Amino acid sequence: MIMKRPDSLTNANSAHKNLKSLLDTITERRSVRRFRQDGITDADLRTLVFAATRAPSGGNMQPWFFTIVKNQHLKDRLASVILQNVNELNQSDLFFRKATKSIRKYSTFFKNAPIVIAVLVKLYDRTYIDSIVKFMNVDAFEAVHLLGFAEVQSVAAAIENLLLVAHAMDYGACWMRVPFCSKNNLERELGVEKPWHLLAFIPIGLPDEKPKAIARKAVEEVMKIIE
Repeated sequence: MIMKRPDSLTNANSAHKNLKSLLDTITERRSVRRFRQDGITDADLRTLVFAATRAPSGGNMQPWFFTIVKNQHLKDRLASVILQNVNELNQSDLFFRKATKSIRKYSTFFKNAPIVIAVLVKLYDRTYIDSIVKFMNVDAFEAVHLLGFAEVQSVAAAIENLLLVAHAMDYGACWMRVPFCSKNNLERELGVEKPWHLLAFIPIGLPDEKPKAIARKAVEEVMKIIE
């Protein structure tokens, strides 16, 4: 089922034009995986990154960085690294057999986009984590958990800003999770150094497809009001 816009917003009057435009952008955005080879100007790229950096972030950490890859040789190399790592997975394991099929299909198409944005996240200072571990008697993962994964939440908000503005600028883009089997090798190819971590790829360009709307849960299924 394709979720309809709430009735209260269907007949927006002139006072709600900006809201209607924003909702149209949110509703019409699609994940695009096929691109034309037209380039993207540096000015447009700066606009996209500017929009991303307007996102909220926990403690105003702004734990994001955007590496923009235009070089086709590097894009091909990144895709090759992923395929190589996939082939090294244990194919006798049922989970990995399913994972490799999905990774091969959905994790290398970025090489055909004119631009790939590698999104990096900077984790909390280790001293901060160690203090929580010490005084709350938890392990490091639980300490990060208690902090609400604030860095990842912040960067996710930045990515969403970028995707929406890209759509408003008539570009297509796709939010790609970095394959678990290739993260370290991809970071080496991109020259990522600690405390930074590679979190996502965003291929972007003028779309060469018009993806259909996909089913969304009805608002009533995902909302509860507590009076």
